[in-house]
Amino acid sequence: MPVKICKECGNEVWCDCYSENCNICGPYKPYYNVRLHQAFEAASLVHKGQERKNPVGVPFVSHCFAVYDLVHQYTNDEDTLIAALLHDAIEDNEEIGMQVVLSFGDDVLEYVQYVTEPPKYDDDGNKIKWRQRKSMYAKKLKYAPLGAKMISAADKIHNINSLLIAHRAGVNVWKMMTTNAEDQISRYQELVEALSNDWSWSHPLLKQLKSDLDFLSQLV
Repeated sequence: MPVKICKECGNEVWCDCYSENCNICGPYKPYYNVRLHQAFEAASLVHKGQERKNPVGVPFVSHCFAVYDLVHQYTNDEDTLIAALLHDAIEDNEEIGMQVVLSFGDDVLEYVQYVTEPPKYDDDGNKIKWRQRKSMYAKKLKYAPLGAKMISAADKIHNINSLLIAHRAGVNVWKMMTTNAEDQISRYQELVEALSNDWSWSHPLLKQLKSDLDFLSQLV
């Protein structure tokens, strides 16, 4: 169903008449141009040779495309869509990823930096604990711009659904994790609360994330 979202407050207006004269359905058409094409190619190059942990053997860039697709259901904003494609570029390939993201402009860089997790080591070379890094990530999303929040929610939606699909296939998903199930659920819950910013931000992607997390919680 087409949706028009206010960039200031994030509230959405729904319509399903699909009339060309409708100010909501009419303008909402598939969006693609040279810059987006370049972003697809850039994501493929940055993540070349990388694979998803789940399912095993699947090219990592498929995750980037899935996040793009989820975000694209709710916006045609070019910088947001490009950032969705490149959301893991800096985190997974810092030197090259930063150069690639910078080539698409400051707005894309801002979104990607918001959804990039903190490094594993601090400036003094001390390792930052896994749970602490997840909390740091969640806290900076609390007051993030709408585009970054949409990307973060879509990112976690796809990750959680990958786990749910693996579970239905008989895989013990918790054995695939670096931490226990309770910690995983807790960090997702913290992110949901941060994204909602005391529930002042409501969005279909946030609602889907919360629903998917409820399903995942039932597996614990």
